[in-house]
Amino acid sequence: MDVYGYFFIIIILIGNFNLMYRVYQMTKLDSKSRGLKRPRLWGLFSAGTQNGAGLIFYFIERRKYPLVMSESEKKIMKRYKKIASICIIFQIVGMIGFLAVIIF
Repeated sequence: MDVYGYFFIIIILIGNFNLMYRVYQMTKLDSKSRGLKRPRLWGLFSAGTQNGAGLIFYFIERRKYPLVMSESEKKIMKRYKKIASICIIFQIVGMIGFLAVIIF
C-alpha cells in the first residue's frame, strides 16, 4: 500500500470521527429539547457504540417524551444533519478510493 492508501484511510477516519461527533451533538440537542435527564450521557451513549445499539436504545427511550424544539434549535439541528451527510460522503469517497488503491 502506498501513500494514496494512507491518504484515503485518513479521509475515512476524519469522516468517521466527525460523524460520531455530529451524532453526539444531535442526540444531545434532541434529548435536551425533549426534557430527558442527562443529555450529554445520552449523546455519548448513542455516538459511542459502533454497531448502533446505543442510538437504537435512545430512539426507543425518547418516544416517551414529546418534542419541544424552538426555531433556533431546529436550524442548528438542520445544520448538524447537513454536516453529517457530508461526513458520510467523505466516508464513501474514502472507501471507494481505498478499494481502488488496493485493487489497482
